[in-house]
Amino acid sequence: MTLKTFLIEEHHEAFFVWQYAIQKGLLSKRENTLYHVDEHSDLSTPRFNTSIHDLNNNLEALKKFTYQELGIASFIMPAIYLGVFNKVVWFKQRHRSLPENAFNMFIKSYGDDGMRLISGKTTNNILSSQEEKVSFVYERKILSEMIYDKNIVLDIDLDYFSCSGDPNLLNEIYIEITYEEYISFQSDPYHRINFTGIGRIEAIEENGKYYYLINYYKNV
Repeated sequence: MTLKTFLIEEHHEAFFVWQYAIQKGLLSKRENTLYHVDEHSDLSTPRFNTSIHDLNNNLEALKKFTYQELGIASFIMPAIYLGVFNKVVWFKQRHRSLPENAFNMFIKSYGDDGMRLISGKTTNNILSSQEEKVSFVYERKILSEMIYDKNIVLDIDLDYFSCSGDPNLLNEIYIEITYEEYISFQSDPYHRINFTGIGRIEAIEENGKYYYLINYYKNV
């Protein structure tokens, strides 16, 4: 079996690849299943400055939209909104325990404007609503549970193999910063870098230079 394979640098570029593949007849336009092999779900729901309805399958417009409007964790939901996928299976080495690993979800845009996307778990209220929405199935599995099916898109992020589990086992990372950034971090408990989700962060001074120190944990 021959599989068409695309190598990309950043994960959100997959959105453009999927649209390109559809136009070239390599991928069905609707109702595919996405096998997302990744340490992260990448199911952030974005908001745009450009309506996704205005792209009109134009590859140049799609490329510009991909780089200007999407991020590395927000590229899947727009594809679902366009109907490319009606099922997403997230494969991770170990999922945290939840009451269920499969459920129905929805995505829509406020006022059908194609810019302010809204998503969530499907409830009876959502089902009874007359608003336009796209429904899809979401599942969480481990790799040994992967089975062959029709219309599969296999999306592999290499950080699946990072095994970044226990933060106490991670090596610390030094990033040199300016004195002004050091002061900004020290004086602002709500500094935006604290909300990036990249791990424990502190700002330090060593030998007259200043650094962000990420993932430093004392040995106990």
